Amino acid sequence: LVAEGGGRPATSNAISISEGDRPFAAGVASLDDLHHAVVWDVNSGTLVADFGQRTKSYYISANGKYVIGSSINFFVFPPTLDPVVWMTDDEWQTWSVLDLNGDILGADNPPPGAETWESFDIINGINDDGMIVGLGKPLAEFAGAEQDPGTLAFLLDTKALSSVLLGDVNNDGAIDNLDITPFIAALASEDEAAFLVDFPQGSYSAADVDTSGSPDNLDITPFISLLTGQGSGSAVPEPASLALLAAGALMTLRRGRRA
Repeated sequence: LVAEGGGRPATSNAISISEGDRPFAAGVASLDDLHHAVVWDVNSGTLVADFGQRTKSYYISANGKYVIGSSINFFVFPPTLDPVVWMTDDEWQTWSVLDLNGDILGADNPPPGAETWESFDIINGINDDGMIVGLGKPLAEFAGAEQDPGTLAFLLDTKALSSVLLGDVNNDGAIDNLDITPFIAALASEDEAAFLVDFPQGSYSAADVDTSGSPDNLDITPFISLLTGQGSGSAVPEPASLALLAAGALMTLRRGRRA
């Protein structure tokens, strides 16, 4: 397994491998004498993502979009080993990171349910929809315990906390007419790799408006709702744009029936 630029890490260890025609391996490499959580392209053996110093990765989801691991937090004393999730929608050309303690428990407006936890300690697994299971420490008052309740299991939906703007298929930060053509392409594409050939800067995940796991015909109605402002407050598209969407959607529906 070779680092970018042809250099070979002093030591490397691939721990988990995803499925599909382009599998990715998550593991740990020793770079600059420190451990780095990394992702390799298995087919080429090259390193495609480096998550930085003093990080470790434990597992990659079967679809290759999520990696779970840990990162040392030096901003507290004593330093802690915080569970994190790295996620991508463009085959690790870019990625975002979710720190369970810093981004969820430390948020100004934490998601519902977060107020019942004192800390998230470890992630044990993740599926293709970004659902993670792990162990953490609940607050005693919510656990119904007068003393330390110990460690309990948690289930968390990371997709709901990700930075993907559903409906923004061209990935420009807005939901508008410019998303119609890539949305139709996402529905017609065999998979994400095929979609990225035509729209390399696009977001395949954003076309999965109903968050079922992949873009399909069931995303058409909720996408139209977002596009017309019923779900997002965006500007109402022109009739010609809606006609384009209707025609493209009809083509994908017919294609789906023939399949």
